[in-house]
Amino acid sequence: FSGLTRRFGHAATDRQDAYLSDEEIAANEAVDALAAECRRAVASGVTTFAALAARFNELAQLARDAFDAAAEEPKVSSRDAMVRLTSQPLVPKQEVVDAVHHAASPVTESAAPKVLRWCMTTALEEQLQERKDLVYIGEDVQHGGYYRVTEGLHAKFGLRVADFPPDETGLMGAAIGYAQAGLLPIVEIPYAKYLDCGGDMFFEAVIMNWLSAGQRPCGMVIRLQGFDKGIFGGNFHTHNSLHLPPGLDVVCYSNGADYARGLRYVVAQAAAGRVVMLVDSTDLLNRRHLFDKDGAWMRPYPRDRGD
Repeated sequence: FSGLTRRFGHAATDRQDAYLSDEEIAANEAVDALAAECRRAVASGVTTFAALAARFNELAQLARDAFDAAAEEPKVSSRDAMVRLTSQPLVPKQEVVDAVHHAASPVTESAAPKVLRWCMTTALEEQLQERKDLVYIGEDVQHGGYYRVTEGLHAKFGLRVADFPPDETGLMGAAIGYAQAGLLPIVEIPYAKYLDCGGDMFFEAVIMNWLSAGQRPCGMVIRLQGFDKGIFGGNFHTHNSLHLPPGLDVVCYSNGADYARGLRYVVAQAAAGRVVMLVDSTDLLNRRHLFDKDGAWMRPYPRDRGD
């Protein structure tokens, strides 16, 4: 398409008569790109005018029915009702434990203490093995992602671990689509500040439970880096502010054992329709020691799935 005419103002407040003549407004309204495409489709034998008219009427009726149904729904009349609709109910911890207690862990080696990053990769592998509807999407995640957290997962799980272009709006939009289609997405956002670029879709995902009165939640996990020293890369690698709208759960973990336990819980909440932001500390990913060479920051991986 080229040279498409803007037929109408963008909203009722767009006073076109302030910058267009009556003749220009009328001429723009007379140009209908959709009608032209319909004529071309009919001329090409793709469809018929009767079929297009029937589909138009069908969609119009669906819209009217949806508005009628919405008008009859109970109204939010209390604070408790408002809070209840911001997100899906929290899954009790014991239910999460009972659901995974007998599942096998991918960890077969000795329970030697490991750095946080190793436990993160292993915990993601564990969840990908257990949940066939789980997908992991991000930028360069097929090759390990940022800081090699997804190292080797694409080779094991194929396009369930998939690269997307460096476009956080598209990435968050795809996650919404995956969630609506019945998949369970984990979205990797490189750094906290990068989420600003996908802000509209991020807020859309979080507020969807409220907008749909709990009927169309967008359960997902949003994984991003934060809490680093903030000493390189300018604004996008330094800014650690987080968006915290109602309906969003936010968690962070300082060591590998807690991360593995936490991811099991977080993914279960996302599977139930909640939106969870999992914030990693870049500074801690490969930290080994608390003092000198004591190895105190490393932890054994919790192989008991009920842990």
